[in-house]
Amino acid sequence: MYKQIVVEETVQAAHSRRATVQIGNKMITTPCYGVLLKKAFELDLFNRDVSAPNLQLIGLRQSNAPAIIKEHEIRRGYRTLTGEPTEQIYIGMRNTKFWFVDPCTDLLYYKAPDGKSEQAELFAKYSPEMQKVLRQFTPATHDQKWQELCQDEATLMRLIRETCKLQMEAKADFIVPPVPLITADSPLKLVDNWVDLVKTTGVFAKTNLELPTAIPLFIHFNCVKRTDTLAYLVKRLNEEVINGGMAEYKMFLLRVVGENLEGESREVRERFKLFIQGISRLAREAKCAVALLDIGTVGLLSIAIGADAFIEPLSGVPCASGFVGRSKDKHGRYYHPEGMKMVRFADLKASYDAQGQKLPCECTACDSINGNDLAEVPDGVWNETRRRHLVLARNQELNEANEAIADNTIRGAISEKVQRSDVKNLLDILP
Repeated sequence: MYKQIVVEETVQAAHSRRATVQIGNKMITTPCYGVLLKKAFELDLFNRDVSAPNLQLIGLRQSNAPAIIKEHEIRRGYRTLTGEPTEQIYIGMRNTKFWFVDPCTDLLYYKAPDGKSEQAELFAKYSPEMQKVLRQFTPATHDQKWQELCQDEATLMRLIRETCKLQMEAKADFIVPPVPLITADSPLKLVDNWVDLVKTTGVFAKTNLELPTAIPLFIHFNCVKRTDTLAYLVKRLNEEVINGGMAEYKMFLLRVVGENLEGESREVRERFKLFIQGISRLAREAKCAVALLDIGTVGLLSIAIGADAFIEPLSGVPCASGFVGRSKDKHGRYYHPEGMKMVRFADLKASYDAQGQKLPCECTACDSINGNDLAEVPDGVWNETRRRHLVLARNQELNEANEAIADNTIRGAISEKVQRSDVKNLLDILP
């Protein structure tokens, strides 16, 4: 039976809102956040002692999503540190959180910086015939090849079918279509292709899979700097909302590739704010929920300007360049909840030692490390701990945001936190 996504607003506070999003019998509340998982051990972390009610979206990379899910669904007899069966925790997450698969098309159509790794894994999931088509895509030919693909109905439907199949194998709650990356230099026709592609995938998913479809919009940050293409994109979205062309699509996933708001001018940050507000306004008219994908603190602040959720890699490394992010820091970066930004391990260790071997957070994950020499903590333990800490720190931030929305003090609550942080430039994107 086809399950329509239903979004109902419950509380309005300035640009923010509380809402419920329902698919069948599964319901989540917003504002919330989610994580993108790349490895099986990241899903294992939730089978331990992490309790985060605001973590309500679980995303998996398309390259390995089916394998991760299959591994967790055949496990029997595994238990957490407290003796609870991991199988029951996994089933519980399946019943209470939305699961989706990120098609990673920015990785699929562009060569990874080192020419290997996850791009090769993702290509391997497609048929040899489809791989041959996709290997023709390069940064220089991206727009042209997408337009050619959208004119070739048979090949386009094959791409949609194969992409949907991988998401079905991971038992996603909704389908995320493969879409082009829209840049400031993209022809306006590519925006029209994007709209048609979302609709075509939606019809296929509903008819053949009985699943709803999300609206994924992957744009480059240069669209915020040079806004002609962005203006046309918003215009087309507005037309679709007015004409009811996307009435069935209730989940909107926005990825801004190459985002660097903190280092940009005030004018650019103002444009970004107006864009998010505009998308959120259109989404509400269409009774749709908006989630920012592959983003960190900027996603949290966007809650105050209309976003319903944000989703970040559990590794803590957003996909800033348009590819799967990799930290240059040997030990991985740590989210500083007071500074509201990721910090290098070397800088964290210096602060840790100066504070009497105490991390700047009071969550259970950090407490398990306090008092030890950070340099002697095994890499595996540290990388699991900083991931658990990220979830718990974000959960606390969302607790505060939800309370502020209920009290109608959301702007002040977030602006005060930013004012005390190391990302004061981001005050510009608050209303």
